[in-house]
Amino acid sequence: MEKESILIVEDDRQELSSFEKTLSKEDYNITAVDNIEKALKLIKENKYNLILIDIVMKRINGIQIFEETKKISPETEVILILEYGSADISFNILRKDAIDFIVKPYDKDELRIRIKHALEKQKLGKESLKDEIYKKMSETLGAIAHEINNPLTVILGNAELLLYDLSNDNPIYEQIKAIEYSAVRIAEITEKMRKVRGIEIKKYTKDSKIIDIQKSSKFEKPEEKAVLIVDDEESITSLYSMV
Repeated sequence: MEKESILIVEDDRQELSSFEKTLSKEDYNITAVDNIEKALKLIKENKYNLILIDIVMKRINGIQIFEETKKISPETEVILILEYGSADISFNILRKDAIDFIVKPYDKDELRIRIKHALEKQKLGKESLKDEIYKKMSETLGAIAHEINNPLTVILGNAELLLYDLSNDNPIYEQIKAIEYSAVRIAEITEKMRKVRGIEIKKYTKDSKIIDIQKSSKFEKPEEKAVLIVDDEESITSLYSMV
């Protein structure tokens, strides 16, 4: 499993070393910088799960790094480091989507907990987004399948009628048979589209990918829960059976 990556931005090298040492005991990939240009370059070139930014720095505007981070990588979580006495600005900053803040001098255990919570929230957000994408994709495929089936029913019905009236040696018999075969294949594909419960991707060309309908239609439905109701009043059992 790939380690979660954290970028620490702090212009005080002693403080930077302290943060790095505190987090080095955890199972993270840590990058620590004291230079705004390098920090922004790293954010543009790499995907970080979380960035720890000191807001009050001598040569660096921490707010600028925060804002640039949210532009470049909105999914990256941010924890702001504030000086004692500057916490009054935290609520305005939090409105700009920073997930959390910690005040110096900080408690090491509190920092670890805040980082853990931020990363857990990020993970839950990604899972929720993935579930929503799967749901929308499944609904879209079902709607497309439904729209295809309407004209497809007409094609199949007419193909069957034509074949019924044609003898096997008729010149167009094989052509109608080919139309019927293709329509049946399309019907099989639309049936798989309706059964999609998850998304499996496969390579289509060198630079593109598509949904693998064959595999995506084999995802199992969520397990249904069975409930047994025992009551000697038929009206009661009938009522519950309708729920």
